[in-house]
Amino acid sequence: APVDMDVTEGLLSLPLSVLEIVLSYAQNPSAVFGTCRALRDVTLTTCNRLGYTIDTCNGSFNATLLSRAARRKVNLELLLSCRWAAHSDGAFGLALASSSLVKWTAVTRLSICGQHARIVHLGAASAHLVGPACPNLRSLELAYVCVQGPGLFHGLMGCRQLSSLHMYKVDMDSKARSALRLLSSLPQLSTLSLAAEGDATTEALACLAPRLHSLTLYKSRVWELQPFPDFLPDPSTSSGSGSASSSDMSPASSSQDLSAAASPAVAASGQSNAAASQSMEVDSPLDAAGMQGAGPSGVLGYDSAGNEPDAAGNEADEMQDAADMELSSSGSLDSSESAAIVVPAAPASGIVQSGSVHLGLKHLDIRLRMHAIAPQLRNLAIRCPHITLLSLPEVCLDQASLDTLLGIGNSPGLRNLQDLSVANFSRLATSRSQHPCPWRRLAIRDSSLSASTLAALPLHSLTSRFEVESVLMDDEHFTPEGAVAVLREAAHNLVACPGLHLAGGCLGLVVFDAAPASLAPASALLEALAPLRHRVSELQVNGVVLGAGEVAALGRALGPGLARLHLADCVLQGSFWTALWSSLPALCGLKLWYRCEGALGVAHLAAFAAQPARRPFTLSVDKELVGEAVVAEVREAASHYGAPVVSVELE
Repeated sequence: APVDMDVTEGLLSLPLSVLEIVLSYAQNPSAVFGTCRALRDVTLTTCNRLGYTIDTCNGSFNATLLSRAARRKVNLELLLSCRWAAHSDGAFGLALASSSLVKWTAVTRLSICGQHARIVHLGAASAHLVGPACPNLRSLELAYVCVQGPGLFHGLMGCRQLSSLHMYKVDMDSKARSALRLLSSLPQLSTLSLAAEGDATTEALACLAPRLHSLTLYKSRVWELQPFPDFLPDPSTSSGSGSASSSDMSPASSSQDLSAAASPAVAASGQSNAAASQSMEVDSPLDAAGMQGAGPSGVLGYDSAGNEPDAAGNEADEMQDAADMELSSSGSLDSSESAAIVVPAAPASGIVQSGSVHLGLKHLDIRLRMHAIAPQLRNLAIRCPHITLLSLPEVCLDQASLDTLLGIGNSPGLRNLQDLSVANFSRLATSRSQHPCPWRRLAIRDSSLSASTLAALPLHSLTSRFEVESVLMDDEHFTPEGAVAVLREAAHNLVACPGLHLAGGCLGLVVFDAAPASLAPASALLEALAPLRHRVSELQVNGVVLGAGEVAALGRALGPGLARLHLADCVLQGSFWTALWSSLPALCGLKLWYRCEGALGVAHLAAFAAQPARRPFTLSVDKELVGEAVVAEVREAASHYGAPVVSVELE
């Protein structure tokens, strides 16, 4: 709603703590700023999450309001975003050059974000100014950014409190990648995420790994199969890694070059207040808990409405800010200050010289497609025994990898691992369901899992939510009898899982035509679900033949708790309909869809719908199986028995 003077007076009369909440949820903060200077100043003073959109189309940036907020002695989260890709390096240069004269000491978290088709360029005009602009920076997030030259990392060497650096979809040239290892001089840096591409990145990780607690690696092309990153080499091997050239890595020489490049940007900073920046929502890939988008998240944006309508008031503000910038110019931080910092060279044989040295890494997230990584996991267990979170969302672990994580065989195992994320498991021929396991959370990307996988995994320790959608009978290595036994073991193992979650109490059983389970009696497969009788209220069955015997077996397995039954790709016999009422006393819904065939004529459906029943019942049929005419005849046949109990629906 428009903010008028009455609303403004009402807002200003609120207690400060209440006003903070109101402003943090403002949908249109620019309307608030355009009302009066008092409310604008309160906003800049109280809100700890601010967003600016740099209009790079005309190369202007209004840093006046932003500098006023960024000089506060409180924590400030700042989001800088670009609407246009053209000349973004110059626009950021103007903004950051202005701020480097009046240091943004309040900024502890900074995000610089472009968009998928609008990449932000940090080059010679702006990259080296990021660190000097925000000397108290603790967290830096870059998304859809192109970094050119070593200036960014040279400038960050002055941010001694920087503890978190996230780079998502960040493209770096060779000099920028070579400068990555300069970050090893930052005493607080413990969290890092970046693309694992190039030898220079591996060398940088070799320097950084001993101090990191959390590491995330990804590839720009996730669909390509990749080797396991070699930042953790086998202790018994020595992989020589050359160091970067001294000409590229010398802080002094680089600082001199960057200082010369910064001069035009600093000289042009006086033009930065020519026009106001515009507010926009940024499609940021950063963590949802971070500064993402606008609106209720608490990130406030500014545009030209943020300037006071009173021209005289605006002029006074700008003169005061200009005076402040002149007074503080003598204390400006030049990028050459980083020249005194000595950066250790990367060890010749990887991260550490001795395989007995343990790293402090606790969280590792590798978003690469890999396979057969048991040897690398063993090396990881030896070198990083303190890992509590391991995320491999693109990896399907085999039996050897599972045994390595559990410490079976010649691997010490990850005994402190509590959170594991993988794409799936495959070829688990040996059950580890009873093996001691420290896992508290297991996240599998595919919620439809093979029965052999569910039978073999150690689920007894999982206390966090473990969701299963369907059990797949797709293993080709079992006999029909063995398939039934595996399904029974999987059901027992699921019941033993404290964190088991079946959405709505629904579970699917899918039998593939080519698998040996398709040759097993359907009644035996259904009875194998008996351990889940108190957990399953809705069952979906795919790929079996169903008659009276199979319905009776289903009733013995899941008992009176089964309320709804979904059938797909099944063959129905005539006796199926007559057994439903007696064998499944709690069943109140039946859905037939996707390639069901057999006894689906008017006679069978009408006879079922016309039977006296003690409860309402809904029969849903896919329109591809029967037509409107068949459904109309079934309804008419059921109507002769009074008020129809069975409701027939066509989907």
